[in-house]
Amino acid sequence: TLYSADKPLDCDSTIVINNGDVNIVKAEKGISGHHITFNGGKVNVVSKNDCIKATLGTDLTTDDGSSVNVKGATVLLSTEKGDALDSNGSITVTSGVLVIQGSQTSPDDAISYRSSCLISGGVVAAAGATSLAPSLASSQNSVSIRFSSILAPGTIINIQDASGNSLLTYKVSKYAYSLVVSAPALTTTTYNVYTGGSITGSGLNGYYPDGVYTAGTKRGSFTVIGIVTSVTM
Repeated sequence: TLYSADKPLDCDSTIVINNGDVNIVKAEKGISGHHITFNGGKVNVVSKNDCIKATLGTDLTTDDGSSVNVKGATVLLSTEKGDALDSNGSITVTSGVLVIQGSQTSPDDAISYRSSCLISGGVVAAAGATSLAPSLASSQNSVSIRFSSILAPGTIINIQDASGNSLLTYKVSKYAYSLVVSAPALTTTTYNVYTGGSITGSGLNGYYPDGVYTAGTKRGSFTVIGIVTSVTM
């Protein structure tokens, strides 16, 4: 369990977390390094600015070959301001769970990268004022939803198929306009999106993998048309 007035985990080269439980409760920025890899375990970061920053240098904003890799880990991020997950290079998610409560101020992104964001497995849910969508070169489908009216803190978002089977239930912890979702079950079909309602069970930074959702208001629907589907509702 870590607290810091700056960055509790900071490295000029490579940070690799193999399993275990890392809980950054309070920090200016969370984890910083040129290459950052999460192999299993659980990592929770609550910070005022970037939760994870992959960079070769503090002031660099161009592609410098940095990388963030999520491999079977549960990574939970929540930031007040700044880009929650920010790589001056690539982001790769092959398995695990990545849940982001991003900044409520624009132009801060829940997910930001300079090179690519490749998702081939796992569950990704990232909300905030804005977010970059995953790359088209990913092998797992994603949807990027832009809401026409702001979602208040505590609002539940539920995505379900035409038969009422939930793909994802997520509760925002702060004001948000954007939600990016990727999951193995996101197939080429039509989904309905609801906000409000209620959910049973325990959440992981707002993500509810289990529990029963009671529907609120239908906001719209979308059909998965490719690797990345972008919609406004």
